[in-house]
Amino acid sequence: MFGDLHSICNISKSYSLEGEDRIALSLLRDIVKTHDSLFYVDIGCNHPETGNNTKLFYDLGKRGLCVDPLPAMEQAYKRKRPADLFFSGAVGTECLVDFYIFEDDTASSADPDTVSRYKDKFRLKKSVTVMQKQLDSILSNFGYTKPVDIPLLSVDVEGSDLEVVRQVLEQSIHTYHVLIIEDKLVNIDPSFPNNISAINALAHRAGYGMISKTPLNSVYILRNSPIFSWIPLSMRYMTT
Repeated sequence: MFGDLHSICNISKSYSLEGEDRIALSLLRDIVKTHDSLFYVDIGCNHPETGNNTKLFYDLGKRGLCVDPLPAMEQAYKRKRPADLFFSGAVGTECLVDFYIFEDDTASSADPDTVSRYKDKFRLKKSVTVMQKQLDSILSNFGYTKPVDIPLLSVDVEGSDLEVVRQVLEQSIHTYHVLIIEDKLVNIDPSFPNNISAINALAHRAGYGMISKTPLNSVYILRNSPIFSWIPLSMRYMTT
């Protein structure tokens, strides 16, 4: 009833900060061995191994597209994950944007409000100008010009998460089945899922249900996806 759970239980590693890759692995248990197309899209991927939501799937032989504007990351991915596609830039409306790099590079951002707030917490090293493109345009440049089922989408872009998720869910021709989105704690008083988070409200309207929450991230599944046929109907998140 619960799919190929026993085989993935033998995998002991996790590269995510809070175990999000293990949650995604459990959700995608039935297709990890069979899906042979683009498996993940990792926007704001940062380091190829540390604190990374898709490295576990790379170790399992899966491949995907990784996107990050940090200048050092393209070479890091070429060394550590050479089979992945990599776009050095940001996701959004096509233009050049200023990207601010902090000493803790995981805090680096192109969002002015986030940069202003982080300047009090982190030392700013420098700013660079990077290319920003729509995700479908990036995928098209790598040959994905027709709709593709993409099992996993991870988004962590320090302040621009809502804008990126809105563009992907409302404009992309591709279908994403599991979403891992940085949404911090949101509001822990009401039960999840709730519409206090703008990202959660957007995902809900797009047909996704929140299935897990960590302090940093929210995990969603596409409610009508056949990938989750192993979940009994009585356990599914139903809406009217």
